[in-house]
Amino acid sequence: MKKWIPVLFAALFIWNVGLTITLVSDNVSSSSSITVDVSDDVNARKYLTEVTSIVDSARASLVRIDAYTEDRAVSGNGVIYSNVDNIVYIFTPYNLVHGASYQTVTFDSGVTIDGYLIGEDFTSGLALLACYPPFSVRTMTLGNSDAVVDGQYVAAVSARRQESAAVISSFGIVSSSGMYRTSILSRIYTDMLAVDFSITEDMYGGALMNIKGEIVGILVSSPFQSITGCGYALSINEAKLVYDQLLYKGSVTRGNPGIVYREVSYMESYEKNQLDIPLDQNTGMLITHVWDEGAAQHTLKAGDVILSADGESLTTAQVFRRVLYSHNPGDTVDLVFLSDGEQHSISLMLK
Repeated sequence: MKKWIPVLFAALFIWNVGLTITLVSDNVSSSSSITVDVSDDVNARKYLTEVTSIVDSARASLVRIDAYTEDRAVSGNGVIYSNVDNIVYIFTPYNLVHGASYQTVTFDSGVTIDGYLIGEDFTSGLALLACYPPFSVRTMTLGNSDAVVDGQYVAAVSARRQESAAVISSFGIVSSSGMYRTSILSRIYTDMLAVDFSITEDMYGGALMNIKGEIVGILVSSPFQSITGCGYALSINEAKLVYDQLLYKGSVTRGNPGIVYREVSYMESYEKNQLDIPLDQNTGMLITHVWDEGAAQHTLKAGDVILSADGESLTTAQVFRRVLYSHNPGDTVDLVFLSDGEQHSISLMLK
């Protein structure tokens, strides 16, 4: 029996070695089949590259504005909006240049020249400057802010700082594309975009860019920013309307119907039922308040729905504001509206 013990040990040793080799082989083969998913890293690099490209392309179309009064000098941003017959027109914040004795424009190249005030608009918060650079400049590529949707990626970009020559930029998403701001003095709406990141004061007047490198808004202040932590921009389509009037008149006049309204498309079914609005009615402006002494005080009431203005279907609030921009106070606008389930037509004199 003793003579078989070495044989048994040898057999056990050979079996153990074979088992070890098998396990190692399995581990090697399984490890060789492991794949690493790098898609998240690739996407992160892609977005980083796109944002960097947006900032680089926007810089040449952003300028620093220095406004001077007798006792102070302040700096801010400006957007190169257009170039007409070698006259460069720049949007900048109303509060920056209002009351200034003169202002200068500093381009991304570092060259500084004089700027001249063409007009200003308190309601939108914009002012229009003109300057005559002795070199070619790049204007912003204008986007369509009506096409901006919630959740869309955007970048906020400012001009270079005077002290450090640094460009401030932020990146995030549009949190609300259907916002509006109402001027307390004029009770007139302006179309806004809200983003999910803060816009600091030294970025006001800068550009809100989409991922294509188009400007879709001009960065502005908002009384809600400190509360919500969000940033705000005046939509570029609103700025287009302001530009046309500032360029040719130096001021902006808007016909005011004297109402507060919101889009029917945002209404819930139970709200429509309460106001006798058809459930399939998804266009028009729901009147939520009529101002005392306003143009519509004795004609329209809260709960009415304006379906069209001057024959144009009101698919969005921007469409309605565009119609109102085309009128001066004292003009009439033709409205078709629903009231208590019945359709009516009126010619309303704006104030």
